[in-house]
Amino acid sequence: AFTPSTSAFESDCSGKIAVENMRGLWSKGWIISHLFVFICVVTMANLGFWQLRRLDDRQASNAVISERLETQAVHITTTAAINDLEDYTPVVATGQYLDSELLIGHRSYAGQSGYWLVTPFQIKVRSESQLEAKVDVDDDANDDVIAVVRGWIPRRHVAGLDSRPTDAPTGIVHIYGAAFESQTGGQIVTEASTSNGESYLAEISKVDLDAIRTVLEEAVLAGDVANRWIQLSHAQDPAQDLPVIVSGPDLSDGPHLSYAFQWFFFAGSAVVVYALILRRKLRSSAKVRQPDQDVSSKMSVQRCQFQDVS
Repeated sequence: AFTPSTSAFESDCSGKIAVENMRGLWSKGWIISHLFVFICVVTMANLGFWQLRRLDDRQASNAVISERLETQAVHITTTAAINDLEDYTPVVATGQYLDSELLIGHRSYAGQSGYWLVTPFQIKVRSESQLEAKVDVDDDANDDVIAVVRGWIPRRHVAGLDSRPTDAPTGIVHIYGAAFESQTGGQIVTEASTSNGESYLAEISKVDLDAIRTVLEEAVLAGDVANRWIQLSHAQDPAQDLPVIVSGPDLSDGPHLSYAFQWFFFAGSAVVVYALILRRKLRSSAKVRQPDQDVSSKMSVQRCQFQDVS
């Protein structure tokens, strides 16, 4: 009868020992470790795909904004002409600024903290041909009012440490900008007040037209405040430093693509590092048997021979 060689039995026993080492990686502690790494990898991969979806959303939004900014400006003669406009729609209006202003807090420019300066603007009814000719109009006006963000002013100016003028133009003026919907959740931070001969403007946390209506209730004696506000796109007095025109929207792709690559890199690195840890564990388990290799290997071969022959 054919009898397998000792080397064959040694190879078979080595395989059984390797299987025993692998079984050690399925203990309770290692199972928990496997699950933890698996959850981390899946989470990081999903975060990468989430950043890619955000990139798609941003690109789609940028395309819509760019398309709106390129449309012809809408001539505003009443609040009804602006109340249904989409955000970033270019607008043109003619009228005069009212003698009342307020601040929108927590606005920055070039790394400086400050405010947006809002001035109510009363619309003067005129024809489109008059607007293009830029001729003066009479003082007859409707009662419609639009909140206009004229630009940014530094906190130093509000504190009285910057004396540069921020007065709105007087008389009939033409304004050019973009229309926006009212923001929600705006709170009146401080009321308008006078102290030691100094006047302090009211401050609102957001461009919330309901809050603006409340502040302007006494200043705007009649008429309706539009459901949209205008952000100026052109300075009305180039020689005047303040307020600074608020820059247009950021139409770049943003950091989403780089963030996605980072998450995918973290996920892939976790897989590679954990595989190396498991490999090192298997090798260390095999080395534990090395000191008694001469005796234990012979006993393992004999045990395997006995089991296989029997």
